Amino acid sequence: MQNILKNLPGSPGVYRFIDKNNEIIYIGKAKNLKKRVKSYFNPKIKQSRKNQVMIKKIVDVKYSVVSSDLESYLLETNLIKEHKPRYNILMKDDKNFAYLRITSNENYPKLFLERKITDKKSKYIGPKTTTQSFKKAFEILNKVFFKYDCQIGYETIKQGKISQNQKQKPICLIKQLDKNHSPCICDLNKEDYKNMIQIIIDFFNGKNLQIKKILEEQMFEYAKNKKFELAASYRDKIQTLEKIIERQKIISTNTKENLDIINFYSISEEFYFSILQIREGKIIEIKNILVSNNLEEEDSKILEQFLIQYYTQTSDYPKYIVTAIEIKKDFILNFNEICKSNIKFETAKIGDKAKLVDLALKNAKVYAQKNSVKWMQKEKNNVLEEMKKLLNLNKIPKRIECYDISHLAGTHTKAAMVVFENAMPLKGDYRYFNIKSLESGQIDDFKSMHEALKRRLKYISQLKKDHKLIKNKNIVKLKKNKELLAEFEFIELEKYIELKSIKNNDKYILDTITLKKACEKFKKFQKIYLNKDINISKQVLDEAGFKEIKNSEYKYVLNLKYKNDESFYKKPDLIIIDGGKGQLSSSQKALKECNLNIDMISIAKKFETIHLTNKEKFNLQNNDQILKIVQQLRDEAHRFAITQNRKARLREIK
Repeated sequence: MQNILKNLPGSPGVYRFIDKNNEIIYIGKAKNLKKRVKSYFNPKIKQSRKNQVMIKKIVDVKYSVVSSDLESYLLETNLIKEHKPRYNILMKDDKNFAYLRITSNENYPKLFLERKITDKKSKYIGPKTTTQSFKKAFEILNKVFFKYDCQIGYETIKQGKISQNQKQKPICLIKQLDKNHSPCICDLNKEDYKNMIQIIIDFFNGKNLQIKKILEEQMFEYAKNKKFELAASYRDKIQTLEKIIERQKIISTNTKENLDIINFYSISEEFYFSILQIREGKIIEIKNILVSNNLEEEDSKILEQFLIQYYTQTSDYPKYIVTAIEIKKDFILNFNEICKSNIKFETAKIGDKAKLVDLALKNAKVYAQKNSVKWMQKEKNNVLEEMKKLLNLNKIPKRIECYDISHLAGTHTKAAMVVFENAMPLKGDYRYFNIKSLESGQIDDFKSMHEALKRRLKYISQLKKDHKLIKNKNIVKLKKNKELLAEFEFIELEKYIELKSIKNNDKYILDTITLKKACEKFKKFQKIYLNKDINISKQVLDEAGFKEIKNSEYKYVLNLKYKNDESFYKKPDLIIIDGGKGQLSSSQKALKECNLNIDMISIAKKFETIHLTNKEKFNLQNNDQILKIVQQLRDEAHRFAITQNRKARLREIK
């Protein structure tokens, strides 16, 4: 690779990165090929994670030297269209485009639906992104105005050049069945035929009143002649077209000029573009197009690539393109040269055009919400796999729990637990904790976080590896290898059981996990009451699930028949703590006390620094998808914690 880089020229041109399969994975342009390509391999330049992945796959670099910036734009555009490299910005929906082609090399032009612009001599309308509606409208208009199923051209018939084989063919079936059917091309003079073609072109350009009038006249004519089935078929055609026409919405603007209003909304690596195509003050179509951003490029570059890719495939240029992002002057010059157009660009910040830009953004958001689910889950699965590698996790973090603390001057302290599964919120598993270990007015986020984690993790806690609980009738013994550490004695009564005594050797201090696991050996009983003579700290009892009661015989009870909380009994693959080293350390302590091995990180808000349990810390780029998922979890935990704190304060006021 070093030899390749040494031999690169310092000229403007287009470069192609090649992988081991000899496939082009990225195409780019540069004013100086040597500087641009070498920048990818310079260790001093920080690359995004996506760039790092791509760079590792490059085994060869090919290039083409050009004489001008315009030539590099043209060559790059054509090569991207041809090869569709996986790491380039690509317009994904162009395969769904549809065009209306009007032939121009004959006196009686024909209409065709096509996927691409292939014949430079023909006139095209499109692209249309609402393909089904477009096809339906074309089908109706074709049936209303003309039908040429016979496949014999008009010129052939008029010039008498029909072959013997063609003469034997019957006239089209529709003509036989319906003498009043809209005419065959042979029945029309040249001027009438061209007028019909123009009516159809006008319809697809938003001028639809004439079409509706023609259909209604024909419907009433059939009804008058008592041909009710034909009248009903025309009524259905009118209704279908009206549904299409309804999408053409009048917009109150101060200009009658032709505009394309463009805005976009991004989710992860996908950009959802919306184009409001306005002609003479009317939206004739809203086009929604998906663009992939595989290398996490800047928004301005995404927009430029979209403009080039879309407008080199369209046949209808506006006078103005209005965007939310300012377009560079040199790009505009090259764009108009490539498209052979004279389009002017505007950036709308205030006024009517700004409102239209906002409308395009709203439409892009709706389009994103409707269409993002399938690819988004696939992309998020990829991000989770990358997260596992980056954070050196034990497994792919399919279930992630995030924790935050909220209080107001030390009052109503709440801990929030939010859950994401497969990078999507699982709100049914959200939980919150009323923090009990603090005095009123006391502020201690470390202690609060430790309590919340301990209370949550106790449900999946485990004994230490060398500890074992053995039940023999009403006695439960805790042993470490052969050494007896503690002995729990229970007494069975009618409906409940009493924990009568706990004996432990001097070396062993009773912990929450052991107490809870010993009691769970008697799950067939509804409740376990604690003998008053047993001396256990209130914190251990609280964490084990014992509740304080007013009873002459007992002070604490453990309810064993509570419905299991499914959220608490699921083991997370990753725990995220909102905070820095201190919060992470106190949370680790709770994890250790529960004898669990679960990956844990924290994120400190000021610089969005990610802290690992091995004391490493690092920062990710703002557009990094791993950071975005971590931030989403952290922000959701923060929101949920504040909500619970606010609710508690409101309840107190009431």
